[in-house]
Amino acid sequence: MAFQFNYELLKQTLMSYKLAKVHNIIVLDNSLGRHAIGDVDTLKSTYGVAQVIEMPFSMYFTELQNLMAFMARQTHHPLYYWSHMDVMALPHSDRAEDAMGMRMSHCAEQTSINNASWGVIFNTNDYLSANKLEAFDSCGGYDTYVTTYTADCDFYARMRGNGYITVDCNVGYIFDATLNNASVTEAMIAPADQVSWQRKKELMEDMVWRKSKSRGAWREADFTDADRAAWWPLSTMGQNYYAKKFRGKECDDAAEGFIQFDRVAVPLSQVQANNQELLDKYTKLYTGEGKTIM
Repeated sequence: MAFQFNYELLKQTLMSYKLAKVHNIIVLDNSLGRHAIGDVDTLKSTYGVAQVIEMPFSMYFTELQNLMAFMARQTHHPLYYWSHMDVMALPHSDRAEDAMGMRMSHCAEQTSINNASWGVIFNTNDYLSANKLEAFDSCGGYDTYVTTYTADCDFYARMRGNGYITVDCNVGYIFDATLNNASVTEAMIAPADQVSWQRKKELMEDMVWRKSKSRGAWREADFTDADRAAWWPLSTMGQNYYAKKFRGKECDDAAEGFIQFDRVAVPLSQVQANNQELLDKYTKLYTGEGKTIM
């Protein structure tokens, strides 16, 4: 889980996953103030986080996605789950067999058995999703020329174009979240004999409705002046790049088959040939057919 804005919302999300029995969560602290790193003991003891990793510098969404895949590759994991940090998780019921972590493992196992060509498993879009490293690497990962919006559409279209599919697997409820007040948080952590599962679900559904009125407010409350100046222009540039890349297709359209160029999955032999061509060009330019110009 990558974290950049709104530390209180991150803790709310983590608590919901802990209560849903999801384990081994790694937080990538990409925040300006490194809030998670500064509070790592609390995140581990109270929120069930396994590890907090400080980013060496601020990264875009697409760079963080590529880093997650790199980490999985380095630790020899064939797949990994990632989650948005502005969501809340709720199992299908209070029964032990509906523990979300267990259902996530079962979902990945069964999907691998039933459909070897899967690349991404969705649960409520990509609010919580699993990436298969083989499919991720087949298309070169995320294109960092798209910093935020449409980056997912770009990645999924290129992955599908390589013969992999996206599948849905319902491991529990994942709600698009905004920051709740204390009474709602208390209801979330209350035992079933005090607050029913149905009541918790109703409170989370209400939260989704409230967030829909101002979707970016949770993030923008933490914006610096530089963030406010740069966020939307950078996002628009990425969207324009995506439109050129996929011949004017919108993010909601099926875009595979319409791609005009792909900067992240160019065959290595072509990259080497291009590099050699440039090297030859500049060698001639600066050396005068092999004689160095002083």
